[in-house]
Amino acid sequence: MQSDPTDFAVRLRTFLAYVLSTVPGWCLIAAFLYVYGFRQRGLVKDELLLFAILAIGVVLSFVCSSVEMALAHFDDKQLATLSDLGKDNLNRRNTNTISQEEFLVAQRNISDIMLLYYRRERLNAPIVIFNNMVNTAIASLLPLALLSSPGAGTPPTLPFGNHPIPFGGDEMFTFALTIISLVLFGEVIPKKLGMKYSLGFLRCFIHVIKVTDTIFWPLSRAFLSVVEIPSKLRQLVLGLPIE
Repeated sequence: MQSDPTDFAVRLRTFLAYVLSTVPGWCLIAAFLYVYGFRQRGLVKDELLLFAILAIGVVLSFVCSSVEMALAHFDDKQLATLSDLGKDNLNRRNTNTISQEEFLVAQRNISDIMLLYYRRERLNAPIVIFNNMVNTAIASLLPLALLSSPGAGTPPTLPFGNHPIPFGGDEMFTFALTIISLVLFGEVIPKKLGMKYSLGFLRCFIHVIKVTDTIFWPLSRAFLSVVEIPSKLRQLVLGLPIE
């Protein structure tokens, strides 16, 4: 069946209009990175260390942000999908399509993911704590890859003329790399993907969720108590059941 050329033209115009609407933003990002990143590349002392810090930090932040959003959007629809998948595995086992071991492993994985649904509010806090620790660590460790005395060389200048870069220096260089890498690859992209493919991300990173919960649950419980204690105290005073 051939598509309607008129319909294709409308969709193409919509697509091109969307792409064009993103051009100003990308131009600002490119200009910012060029001036405060590329033009100040002379501040870098160890390129390998700089890349390692950014790469490790972005990967960890990507995982945390995607899982955080996936947990927030894990709803009844995904729960029903898991339930149907469990029934399908049972039918496959009854027809000997899969072995008993494969069936048990598959059902255990489904049960682990379904458990996340009922514990998602508790599990979100440790992920958020770990994500913020990663973001802070990146900003703190990046100066290790920069020159200790950046003023010793020729100060970086703007691409036009011979004017020094406004607010130029290692602080702005660190800010430029951190804000672009973390906001784009550690926040915007993973959260969009985590929201759209929540079940897939939970399947992929379920062990990360478990480890993070084990390590950071004491901190999470302490931080949440700032909100929970006044609420429970109010329930106690008013004679309400304490949740």
